[in-house]
Amino acid sequence: MLECFIAKDSKIKDGVNIPTLVFKTLHDRYFKTQYFDSYYNSLKCKKKLVEINNVHNSYYIDSEKFCQEAYDWFIENQ
Repeated sequence: MLECFIAKDSKIKDGVNIPTLVFKTLHDRYFKTQYFDSYYNSLKCKKKLVEINNVHNSYYIDSEKFCQEAYDWFIENQ
């Protein structure tokens, strides 16, 4: 697995280059909102940031919100 990161011809070193949907939970127990912002801003591909005013596992509690956003993103980026 380590070779995926250190090999000279590793594709991982190129970064993410496909359309990327990022969910930013505003009350996450594990990650500060700045982490999501930093990750999102580092992406050079087509991207979308969706802010969720809830906790880190709200995808489970309010799955319809996440599913609808993901569905719309998939349709837009077929």
